[in-house]
Amino acid sequence: MQILGSYCTLKNRLVVILMLALLWPLMRPSNHVLAQDANMSVDEIAVAATQSYNEKEYEFSARMWQRLIENHPGYSQIGKAHFYLGIASVRTEKFPSAISNLQAAIGKLGEEHANLIPTAYLYLGFSQFSHGRNVQTINAEESQKLLTTATETLASLIRKHNEGNKYDDIDQAFYYQGEAFEELGRLHRAEESYSKMLQFEDPTYKLDGLHALGHVQFKLGKNVEAIKSFDEFEKQGDQHPAINEVRYRSAKALMKLYDAATNLGEDEQAGIILKQAMEKFGKVADSKEPSWSDQARMDQADCANRIGDFKKSAQLYERVVGIPGSRFAQEARVFAGRDYIEAGNGDRAVELLDQAVAAKSEFSPEAAHWLMQLYLRSGQNEKAYVIADEWIAKTKEERVLAPLMLGRADAAYASSERKAESQKLYLELADK
Repeated sequence: MQILGSYCTLKNRLVVILMLALLWPLMRPSNHVLAQDANMSVDEIAVAATQSYNEKEYEFSARMWQRLIENHPGYSQIGKAHFYLGIASVRTEKFPSAISNLQAAIGKLGEEHANLIPTAYLYLGFSQFSHGRNVQTINAEESQKLLTTATETLASLIRKHNEGNKYDDIDQAFYYQGEAFEELGRLHRAEESYSKMLQFEDPTYKLDGLHALGHVQFKLGKNVEAIKSFDEFEKQGDQHPAINEVRYRSAKALMKLYDAATNLGEDEQAGIILKQAMEKFGKVADSKEPSWSDQARMDQADCANRIGDFKKSAQLYERVVGIPGSRFAQEARVFAGRDYIEAGNGDRAVELLDQAVAAKSEFSPEAAHWLMQLYLRSGQNEKAYVIADEWIAKTKEERVLAPLMLGRADAAYASSERKAESQKLYLELADK
């Protein structure tokens, strides 16, 4: 799952960090001209690095910290220099540099600056996780190693700073640990980490954590728990950018419960659940968010179809056809035609199914099948025979081929001119 929080909002720990940075000696205004001076003292370099960071010139700040470390390795506050270089590297998403410098900072920060060590662990774990995710498609083995190390780094922070002298941002350690476990596919451990994060009174990533927890629970098949997590998100995050994704996933979890109730013969309960899912799909579809709306409308139409409201399902499918650029348009056109047949609107069904057949898409064979069925029901046996015969020759889809062959044989049997041919056609179907 994609990371939902940002290192830029690690509960504004950088505010504290920058206040500490202001204690560096000899603080005075600096600029890029001063920084180019080869004779700058170590304290002047530190001032330039700190001030440029305050001005959000993170690349320049990182270069200054790097210069200090390379030119003055014996400096008395070298641990702080590594620390600030690590933080600047996180801000510029240079995670390998962040990892090496934060590791160095943890080892070199003395007792005087021990208060920075928990933050170093948090940013280190975050950097290991981020870099591991970034290299996933390039080097899977290295990615797994980094992600595993991230969980261990954050576990170390949690062990040392979750009780007694508790670290203010310890909730974030649980969140990023959950993200790392999820990337590793260790879903039960991810669920545990997210759940622990949400036990804090006011966790930084509460909504993101609820989203992540629900997503993991859904993947684990814990649909009741997933719906509870998603519902809690909906109560508090109706303006959150992920609201439509959460509603959609909640509706999909409801459909899992619907299937389970149906299999148990609990038809009344199944009907209640199906209507709840349909309502959620409708809200997502009405949002018109491109990444979710047409898919949600398809699912809403499917719910109406299952309920048996074919007029409504056909209309909903047809709305998908009208969405510009929808990837479901051709499929929706076929389903709309199919459901208009069941709703008794044969004329509209023919229009849509003719269009679907003419489109020559992957859904055209199925459109031909439903058009054939419409002709058979209306006694237009010759039309049914002709379209079935044409598409039997064109398609290799077993799912559609057998119904087309049966329909052709039925059309022949119902036709006085072709009845003698029907026995042969039925035998062909049996052999097939």
